[in-house]
Amino acid sequence: MRRAFGRGNISAAPQSPEFMVMEFDNGAIGHLLYEDGTYATELPIEGAFSWGGGWDAHGITPPGKWQAFPGSIHVHGSTGALRIQHYANHLYWIDQTGVRQVELAGAPMPGNFRLQMETFAAAVLRGQPSPVPGEAGLAACRALLDVYSNPWTKP
Repeated sequence: MRRAFGRGNISAAPQSPEFMVMEFDNGAIGHLLYEDGTYATELPIEGAFSWGGGWDAHGITPPGKWQAFPGSIHVHGSTGALRIQHYANHLYWIDQTGVRQVELAGAPMPGNFRLQMETFAAAVLRGQPSPVPGEAGLAACRALLDVYSNPWTKP
């Protein structure tokens, strides 16, 4: 990732819309707009049944229930785009051929964490590299530090 900019919520502080704009090394741009605890601008028909728990301006949404305003990440590239509804466990690929859902393996929360640990442990036991290298975690930490160190985040 080349750079990231945005604003994130801090535990026990007043909630506000969170956002992040990311520029990747290959030129793709990612946008995250997350409206936890506030009122979303998306229409309720854009929602999804979510595998993960969440919250909105009306309180907690338990796993397996309809989320009218699920958080999502939009990634825009020159050959296609992705819409990632992370807690809902849905991934959509959009290109010149249209829109298609990419099927994801998984389990409803908290089973997603179990699957991550099982996959990592299986790779270690087989002497294989981790499916998600540590560098990906470092890149994610750098992006979050970029977001939380900019003036938008300051109260």
